[in-house]
Amino acid sequence: MGNDTETVVVMQRLDPDRVDEYVESHEHVPAAVTRAMEAGGVEEFRLFVEGDVAVCVVEAESFEAYQERYESDEACLEWEAHVDQFKRSGVDPETGEMPTMDEIWSFTSDE
Repeated sequence: MGNDTETVVVMQRLDPDRVDEYVESHEHVPAAVTRAMEAGGVEEFRLFVEGDVAVCVVEAESFEAYQERYESDEACLEWEAHVDQFKRSGVDPETGEMPTMDEIWSFTSDE
């Protein structure tokens, strides 16, 4: 990603009995959601799942600008309400607020 982007990690806990449904729901993310993400400055959004943990890695020009756009977009809030049924915690389906993780260590190769 570009030097002018920031990387933010969002973590969510899934309902262990509904992980497959959560994963399957992401086969059809609404275009209105991805358009809002792009309009909010997201350059890349990656979603990883292991067990009952979902981790999103967001590369954006400004995570704050992205979050403000996401939280104010009706299609995004509808999407969060839909996927909330598969989660125990995570993005608030009413406000779009995202639980981010603190970076505590990193390594960058000299190459």
